[in-house]
Amino acid sequence: MYARKRRKEEGFTLVELIVVVAILGFLLSIAIPRYLTAR
Repeated sequence: MYARKRRKEEGFTLVELIVVVAILGFLLSIAIPRYLTAR
């Protein structure tokens, strides 16, 4: 429970890293086709 307060000092946890990568991958999978068709 108390470990959460120090999370910012430790940097990203593995779960946070996976979530960020998943969100970026999802956004890129939407953005890239639209960008290519817009050209």
